[in-house]
Amino acid sequence: RNPFLYIRDLINNRSILSLIAWKIVDIKRLHDVGKSGWWSIIPVLQLIFYLYKGERKDNKYGPYKG
Repeated sequence: RNPFLYIRDLINNRSILSLIAWKIVDIKRLHDVGKSGWWSIIPVLQLIFYLYKGERKDNKYGPYKG
């Protein structure tokens, strides 16, 4: 087997794992501001929500961990 194909497969797998990890972080951040994780589908709104301060109280996504 061509060694370049192995490297390509390794990079693809890492990319997929990185994307999954990034989405998890996005959803956690959206929960910090009291929004549903489904907002992570719309990239422009994600950028806006990253600028919000998180809620400093318990919300429906869990207790405040201040």
